Amino acid sequence: MTNPIQNRIGSNLLVDKLHNSIVELSKKLNTKEYSTIATAVGQTLTTFNDFFTTIDAAEFEPELLSSNDTPRSEVYNNNLLSIYNDLKRFYDDIKNLNDIQVNSYNFAQILTKELVTRADELASTVLDLSILNNFDLGDVIVAGDDFKNSDYVDFDIATASSPIDFVFGSNGITLGRSSTTSVVDDSTQIEVIPLLPIGTSGQVNSTASIRNIERFYEGNYYNYLGMARPEGGGEFNFQFFTAPSGASDPPQVFSDSNNFSIDVDLISSNGAYLEVGATRAAKAATRRKMIDGNPATFWECEYVYEVPDPLLEVGLPTMPSTDNPTPADGQVVTIDLEEAERVAKQYDEEGRDLMVDIILTFPEEKKLNIATFNPILFGSNAFPEILDISTATEADGVFRTIDGWNSLRFARTITPEANEYIPDSQLSSILAPSRGSYRGQGVYPFPPRMAKKIKFRAKMANPVSSPYERIYVLLKNDVEITTTVKTTTKKGLFA
Repeated sequence: MTNPIQNRIGSNLLVDKLHNSIVELSKKLNTKEYSTIATAVGQTLTTFNDFFTTIDAAEFEPELLSSNDTPRSEVYNNNLLSIYNDLKRFYDDIKNLNDIQVNSYNFAQILTKELVTRADELASTVLDLSILNNFDLGDVIVAGDDFKNSDYVDFDIATASSPIDFVFGSNGITLGRSSTTSVVDDSTQIEVIPLLPIGTSGQVNSTASIRNIERFYEGNYYNYLGMARPEGGGEFNFQFFTAPSGASDPPQVFSDSNNFSIDVDLISSNGAYLEVGATRAAKAATRRKMIDGNPATFWECEYVYEVPDPLLEVGLPTMPSTDNPTPADGQVVTIDLEEAERVAKQYDEEGRDLMVDIILTFPEEKKLNIATFNPILFGSNAFPEILDISTATEADGVFRTIDGWNSLRFARTITPEANEYIPDSQLSSILAPSRGSYRGQGVYPFPPRMAKKIKFRAKMANPVSSPYERIYVLLKNDVEITTTVKTTTKKGLFA
């Protein structure tokens, strides 16, 4: 066993005595009596010889006055200086010895406690072995429970402390949570602020665009008919934008009666249909699905880029011919999802990552100590990453990152396996009833703090191929707005 605490404290006795001898030597060499090199060297050797031969003796050697001598202050001062030097070195050594004793005592206490702990462990092991060998001398009562059920629990007995939770899959237990209170309710306001990717205007585009390309959209525009999820949770809001009259070249801007203008490609000679999205009220209602506690509802967003070529070259279903005027039912070509997403990464240029801030505002300040983020991933190998969680008080409104964010060991990139196994050292910070409570979720405990707002910053770094790049299906359908428009699938898109 080593001593990691006690440090060696050396004595200053010899150093101080040597210093005093050198000071005395310096005084002598400055006198005329030792003005030559020979006398100076001789006196130096004499001084060091006296030091080593009397190293354990006191420095004080009285200088006496003989009878009938004239009293001199020099003799008196030298005697007092020698006495002072001895006393000073004595008290310095007493102080050093005291420090050594304090450190030795502290180490002895630690060593004693360690030995007692080991002895207790050995005594417990001996008792267990004695019980297992029926050697209990008749004064030992053994009781046990596997805690798999509550058959042996007497709930009529009052307890002075909170009940415990058994940690599933291990031999550990933790304090039971008396209650878990969610701070979100119907009065909580939710704000979504897209941060990336930034367009040519210097901000993230959220207005309508042709084919909904390069637009922050709070829904799922690119999907099969009947499976797409419009922004705001209602129906798609298509509006027809007319082309400017008298234009000789194909126009790039269409305007409606409200002077709404947008850059588009000409779809027809007269104009184009655009999905203008939902109202603020409809989007606010859809955002509440984040906190409604219903696992069947969710909020989503996308930002779609168009790539120049299909992500994968696959054989398409046979098109109709004169001999076969209609395509066969169920003509489907399934492609490799992982390969499509691998190819999509080739177009994942710098600055194309999707990043959003999600801000929850409470009606009044509330105490927070844990935040969870539960993403729903539809067959994708790209997963969101939580970059930051911060809160703001009502007093200053400044967002500050939660304490210990950089040292949290919980997963920040939230895969289906995230936090599947929570170590024992992390259970105490979240009081989880089981290790699997937060699998596939982001769980972030932190010291309690008062907050008026809490902000999640999430990022999707990897591109996700659109459903059309995963499974191509020959489709044709009618969409009735004010006229009938023929729509077909389009290849080469990823969100």
